[in-house]
Amino acid sequence: MKKNLRKILCLLSCLSLLVTLFACNDGDAQSCYPEELYEESDYSPTDWMASLSDDLLLSQITLPGSHDSGACNNVGINAFAATQTYTVEEQLAFGVRAFDIRLQNKSEGLKIFHGDFDQNILFSEIIEVYHAFLEAHPAETIVMFVKNEGDDDITFCDVLHPVLEQDDMFFLEDRNPTLGEVRGKVVFIRRYFSLVSIGINAKTGWSGDIFDIENAVTMHVQDNYHSSLWKSLDDKWTEFMSLYDVPCRQEEFYINFSSCYVFIRIGRFEIPDIKNSALKINKKIREEFSLLSKGYYGMIFMDYVDSDIAYYVLSKNFDIDKNGFLV
Repeated sequence: MKKNLRKILCLLSCLSLLVTLFACNDGDAQSCYPEELYEESDYSPTDWMASLSDDLLLSQITLPGSHDSGACNNVGINAFAATQTYTVEEQLAFGVRAFDIRLQNKSEGLKIFHGDFDQNILFSEIIEVYHAFLEAHPAETIVMFVKNEGDDDITFCDVLHPVLEQDDMFFLEDRNPTLGEVRGKVVFIRRYFSLVSIGINAKTGWSGDIFDIENAVTMHVQDNYHSSLWKSLDDKWTEFMSLYDVPCRQEEFYINFSSCYVFIRIGRFEIPDIKNSALKINKKIREEFSLLSKGYYGMIFMDYVDSDIAYYVLSKNFDIDKNGFLV
């Protein structure tokens, strides 16, 4: 009886800690646009791509992105897998343009998952958000990575592909388009096996850590999230910045994940501390990107993205004055 009581008390302590670690808090992220940073320019977080040249390749644009974009369910056990505070709709309004969408095929349709954790969002709802945003902001474009979080790629393809092929909002060619070609569209990048060619192929060669993908579109990827292999978050930051050790080739994709976590130990339990890890890494991104000059830094996928950090990433597409304002 005493052993069971100790287990229950330990579990309650862990749950209490989870509330502290993962609960949404208005002070954890910017809840409004950093309007003062845009006030000296003609840009806004909802229409910043409108000022870019049609002739730019997609690979020549620095894109703020979100890792596990739909994992914003902080209720109960889902807190273990939460990576975002804000919805996809809110992220778009902040200036985020690259999304990491993880799906499972369920009886009610394709749903957003992070691993085995159901986010209670249908993929059809995400599509509706994309449509509404692009109709209101037709000069923008969205990049969407899709990964199958289930087991059966063949059935997954049978369900997903008709949805994409019947909607002309999606750009489904396996090449690096110009911005002019994909304004008002969603560029689809595939991270699952398919017997047919659809979208930009990022499945073949995706191996984790730091690697290159040599398909129709060459990609350079940093996606090392295995915190158990690191001594500290400083190691992750070194890996994140290593993608820029050599000048970026403008015709190739650079895909950089800042997402990571370290474990904290509670008794015999190890709990992933995603949120606090993200806040520390995001602080480093703000500091570094406020100093970097205009240039191409690829697609940057972040946990707990907010309007402030989205600004510092997307601002690399423009000139900035000495006070940090877009000009």
